Amino acid sequence: MPLTTSVTVASHMMTEIMSIANLAPLRARHVGLQLCNASNIDGEASLSRVIPKRTAIAEAVDDVEGVEFTGYVAFGFGSSITLTPTAKVQGVSPTVKSLRKRMPGATYEQVKEAVRSGNPAMIPMLVEIYSEILASHHDALERAALATYVVASESAGTTNTPLSFATLIDAKTKVLDNNPEHYGLVAVISQVGLSQLQLEILSATTGLASVWGDGMAQSFLAAIGGADAAPAIPSGQSIAGVQIYVAAKSLMSTANAAVDTVGAVHLLGRGVTGAPGSLRGHAEACEGHAPSMSLVLDDSADVAEAIGRHEWDVEEHTDEHICKLIHKAV
Repeated sequence: MPLTTSVTVASHMMTEIMSIANLAPLRARHVGLQLCNASNIDGEASLSRVIPKRTAIAEAVDDVEGVEFTGYVAFGFGSSITLTPTAKVQGVSPTVKSLRKRMPGATYEQVKEAVRSGNPAMIPMLVEIYSEILASHHDALERAALATYVVASESAGTTNTPLSFATLIDAKTKVLDNNPEHYGLVAVISQVGLSQLQLEILSATTGLASVWGDGMAQSFLAAIGGADAAPAIPSGQSIAGVQIYVAAKSLMSTANAAVDTVGAVHLLGRGVTGAPGSLRGHAEACEGHAPSMSLVLDDSADVAEAIGRHEWDVEEHTDEHICKLIHKAV
């Protein structure tokens, strides 16, 4: 039998090991932002983006032979949608001393020079810091994208009531009744809402399982999927013609004194609203400029100041393309 030996790690080494082998924070999923239109006006003369909406003319009328037509109608525009990006900022200021821990062998002056040169790739900790700053901006943008559901005119669901397939189909029908531009329907709900749909299937008394034969409900349950991010159901499959996505509850809007979560069924948006080849969704995220990161050394405080700025706005542009879903939050 071979000898078994053990090694005791010196306390100062263990401190350094633990400072490197850290756990990344649990971040919210960003779903709503992926499903709406997007544009960037950086470099343009105007600091706002205006999306005009043309008013539909009335349907054609009977023509009378030999009689001059005089019933011209106005060819006009309705209220435009204006997106005015506003600046957001977040930053972290690690001390030079803390940065030295992530640059083994580097002297104090070498660490400072690495910061001055603007090369964060040399310092692993700065890579982590930049990732967190960027994630904080994406959280704010995702919250704004999900907040567009609240202003939707169409609504389905009842307060303090679990989400059901009937509610999902009701919302889908209301969107389709508005003669949408295309039929790429998506539903965005919380993980709780997805669980409520799954429980409806498994209910032995009131759910769909009471209607279907053995194994049918289980297959349907598998099609809905589990706790995955986006989409919750496999690509190419849908429930009642709607792809289901699960957003982070912490970033979703609430209603009725936070008793309910506000989700939505809406059309998928891709590209710049109205541009050739784009898909017109319900809202657009307009960037004033892309995320911009800067790094400076404050010698007076002996800290490196990592700052991230992003400029954007999110607004609903086609109310006919969305129906909000009201479902019980817990």
